[in-house]
Formats: sequence, structure tokens, C-alpha cells
Amino acid sequence: MDKKFKEVRNVLNMKKIVSAGLVAGTLFASTSAFAAEQDQETTRYSFQDRVSKGSYINQDQADNDFASVLQNIQDKKATQKQRLSLWAEQRSNATGDLLAQTQASDSFSTLEQAGNNVENDQDQAVDMVELQEQTGNGNEIIQDQLSFGENGQLQNTNGTSNSQVQDIYSEIDQIKAGIGSRLSQIQDSYKYNQQNQGIGGNLNTQDQFAYNDTDANQNADGDLIDQLQGSYDTNIQNQQIAGEGNYPYQDIYNGTTQNQGADGNSMTQNQLADNLSEQMAGVIGNENDADQYSYNYNNQNQTGTIENAHQNQTTTNTTGQGATVEGNGNYIVEDVETDSIQTQEGMLGAYQSQDSANVSEQSGALAGNDSELTQNGFGGLYQDQFGADEAVQNQGSSITNGQGASVTGDNVNAVQDSVNYGEQNQFGATDTTQDQNIDTESTQLVVADSGNTVAVQYNYNDVAQDQTGFEGSIQDQDSAISVEQGATVEGANKNVSQDAESITEQIQVGDAGSDQYQGSSNETTQVTNNAGTNNAGVQENSNTVTQVQSGSGDAQAQNSSVVTDQTSSSTGENNVVTQTSINDKTQSQTSKGKAKQRQFSDVTTTQNAVSEGDNVSQSQSSSFTVIQGQSAN
Repeated sequence: MDKKFKEVRNVLNMKKIVSAGLVAGTLFASTSAFAAEQDQETTRYSFQDRVSKGSYINQDQADNDFASVLQNIQDKKATQKQRLSLWAEQRSNATGDLLAQTQASDSFSTLEQAGNNVENDQDQAVDMVELQEQTGNGNEIIQDQLSFGENGQLQNTNGTSNSQVQDIYSEIDQIKAGIGSRLSQIQDSYKYNQQNQGIGGNLNTQDQFAYNDTDANQNADGDLIDQLQGSYDTNIQNQQIAGEGNYPYQDIYNGTTQNQGADGNSMTQNQLADNLSEQMAGVIGNENDADQYSYNYNNQNQTGTIENAHQNQTTTNTTGQGATVEGNGNYIVEDVETDSIQTQEGMLGAYQSQDSANVSEQSGALAGNDSELTQNGFGGLYQDQFGADEAVQNQGSSITNGQGASVTGDNVNAVQDSVNYGEQNQFGATDTTQDQNIDTESTQLVVADSGNTVAVQYNYNDVAQDQTGFEGSIQDQDSAISVEQGATVEGANKNVSQDAESITEQIQVGDAGSDQYQGSSNETTQVTNNAGTNNAGVQENSNTVTQVQSGSGDAQAQNSSVVTDQTSSSTGENNVVTQTSINDKTQSQTSKGKAKQRQFSDVTTTQNAVSEGDNVSQSQSSSFTVIQGQSAN
């Protein structure tokens, strides 16, 4: 596809071609006049509609767009604007037997701007909207919808008081409806966006926006139904600035909504969502402000009625943020938020599986004085399953957050904040098998070589698991939380704070003949190394675990393990070290009949503080509370 695009770009230089099914063009403008203004706008709308009735029907719809826009300015007070709007709408309707419907939409765009001098203003915007709709009524129906979009934006300016804006908006709406037997429905969406900005000079502003929204809906009524939905978004943003008074800003939004509904026998439903975002910023100079924001939202919903429904949901979100700044008076903010919602509802003999993985990595490097670095990470997972008799339900989720900061200079603040929330709910009727698993891992590291330093690390994890099953149900819950915090600081007048809090709640309700198991593991490691004078180090850790089981004539087992390791090393004068660890556990089992009940609890706390110097104050506090209750009638 790249080769084809290059050929179009070479052949159509300085031209614009528009046809019913294709818009492919290259626009180029160059000027060196004083107070130049360049404005380029390309708009394209495509509509395709097909209606067929009978047998052996094959419907194909294809839409391809290629666009390249180039601008170059060499003077003062220049203004460049590029606008590209692409709208594609495809509809197909077929009635009969042996139907095949295919819709494909491809879009490629490249926007480039270059300028040299004073008070340059560059603005790029891409707006892409696609609508695909298919309706089939009959037997042996195949419905395929494919969408692919690729956008590239490049801006480069040298001078003073420059402003750069890049904006990409992509919206895809896919709708399907099938009635009959032997139905196959496939929806696939691919989006790839890359934005690059470079500025050399002073008082520069850079903005990058990428917005992706995908909405896929499938509905089928009949037997032998196969549904597949896939959404894949990739975004890369890169900013490089050299000068003073610079403000780079990056923002990415990925939103995916997938709905599947099937009414019949022998149904298979699969939903896949994969979001990848990378943000990079490099700044050299003074008084710089660099912000990075990334938000991922996934909503997957499946509903299968009658019998023998197989439902699978998988979502993956990966975000990487990196900022490197050299100079004085710098301010960096890195923010990542991910929300994933998965809902499944299946009837007799349903097999349901949900998998969700969120990964975020944030890195920041500051070299200079009077600087501040803030890193925020939030991960939210919500999984809900409802199954009728003999349903098999599985929920698995993982959250991984990594935050790293390196700071050199005086009067530096480094703040790391990580919050993770996971909720899993399962409801199954007679002879239901239910499994829930949540794995949360957080790492926070700060290295500072400066004076008057404040380093704050905060981590919060909240996990809730709830299972309800009737006679003969098998229920399994597992939760693992791992937190690692490390701070190494050299210099004078330092304040280091580490706080880790974890909350786990597990509830199981089963009827006669149910087997119930709950396992919880919390592990926290906090390490602080201080070298200098007038240092204050605080380490706080709190773990709260609640496990509740209620059944009749059941085999019940509860297992909880908490491990805390706190280490502080300080060298110098006038140092204060405080370590606090609190662990609370509650385990409750209630059963009627011939019950087998087991409860296990393990708490391990290690606190180690080493100081070398004069006027040293050390404080260590550790407490744990364990409550275990069993009741059988």
C-alpha cells in the first residue's frame, strides 16, 4: 500500500483528481511573501447503497481515499492551515439464500508543513467519518465489514512565537443485522495515526490531538450463528522543542464500543479490542511546560439466548509516555487513564470468557532547577457475567503500571500517583462453574540528585469480587496485588514519602453442593535511600482483606497472604525516618449441612531502618488484626 501511495503522490503532484469512488490528490504550496497566509481544504463525500432480493447474491462495496497536502513558508507572520474531510457511507440490504455482503473502506492521508522565521501559525486537521450498515434475511449469509484508516502529520518550524496544532478525528460506525440459519458476521476496524512536531526558537506552542471512536453492533436471529468484532487503534505522538517558554501538549483518546446480540442455538461471539498509544516529548531550554494525556475506554457487551452460546471478550490497552527536559523552571505532567467494561449474558449451557489487560509505562527525566514532575496513572476494570444452568464463566484481568522519574537540580518536586480499581461480578444458576482472577502490579521509582527535593509516591489498589451460584456450583476467586516503591535521593533538605494502600473484598454465595475457594495475595516493597542533611523519610503501608463465603452443604476454603517489606537507609545529619504497616483481615464462612470449612491467614512484616549521622530520629510501627469466623448448622 505504501508503494501505491508513493506512485499516486508522484503522478498527481500539483493536481487534484476526484472521481465517484476515489479521491487521490497532492496539494503543494510555497511562498516567501511577508505576512503570508496559506489555506488548503479538501472535502470528499461518498455514498453507496445496494438492495437485492433472491438467491446466490453477492454484494461488494469498496471505498478508497488517498490525500497528500504540503505547505512551506519562509518569512514573518505566516499562517498555514490544512483541512482534510473524508466521509464514507455504505449500506447493503439482501433477502434470500446464499447471500454474501462485503463492505471495505480505506483512507490514507499525509499532511506536511514547514516554516522558518517569526510568528508562524500552523494548523492541521483531519476529519474521517465512516458508516457501514448491512442487513441480511435468509439462510447461509456471510456479512463482512472492514475499515482501515492511516493518517500522518508533520510540522517543523524555526523561529519565535510559533504555534503548531495537529488534530486527527476518526469515527467509525458499523451496524449488522442477520436473520436465518448459518449466519457469519465479521466487523474489523484498523486505525493508525502518527503525529510529529519540531520547533527551534522561543515562545513556542505545540498541540497534538488524536481522537478515535469505534462503534460496532451485531444482531442475529437464528441457528449456527458466528459473530466476530475486532477494533485496533494505534497512535504515536512525538514533539521536539529547543528554546525558551515552550509549551508542548499531547492528547490521545481511544473509545471502543462493541455490542453483540444473538437469539438461537449454537452461537459463537468474539470481541477483540486493542489500543496502543505512544507519546514522546523532548525539550531543551528554560520555562518549559510539557503535558501528556492518554485515555482509553472500552465497552464490550454480549447477549446470547436459547442454548449453547460461546462468548469471548478480549481487550488490551498499552500506553507509553516519555518526557526528557533540560533547563530551568520546567513543568511536566504525564496522565494515563484506562476504563474497560465487559458484560456477558448467556442462557442454558453458555460458555463465557472475559480477558482484560491494561499496561501503562511513564518515564520522565528532568535536568535543571525549579522543576516539577507529576505522573498519574488510573486503571479501571469492570466485568459482569450472567449465565443460566450449566454455564461456564471465566473472568481474568490484569493491570500493570510502571512509573519512573529521574531528577537533577535544586528545588525539585516529583509526584507519582497510581490508582487501580477492579470489579468482577458473576451470577450463575444450577451446576455453574465460575472463575475470577485479578492481577495488579505497580512499580514506582524516583532517583533525585538535588537540594530542596520533595518526592511523593502514592499507590492505591481496590479489588472487589462477587460470585453467586445455585446448586452444584463451583466457585473460584483469586486476587494478587504487588506494589514496589523505590526512592533514591542525594542532597540537602529532602522530603520523601511513600504510601501504599490495598483493599480486597471477596464474596461468594452458593447453594447446596457448592464448592467455594477464595485466594488473596498482597505484597508490598518500599525502599528509601537518603544521603545528605535535613532529610525526612516516611513509609506507610495498609492492607485490608475481607473474605465471605455462604453456602449449604459446601466445601469452603479461604486463603489470605500479606507480605510487607519496608527498608530505609539514611546518611547525614538531622534525619527523620518513619515506618508504618497496618494489616486487617476478616474471613467468614457460613454453611448449612455437612460442610467442610478451611481458613488460612498469613501476615509477614519486615521493617528495617539504618541511619548514619547526628540528630537522627527513627520510628517503626506494625500492627495486624485477623478475624476468622466459621458457622455450620
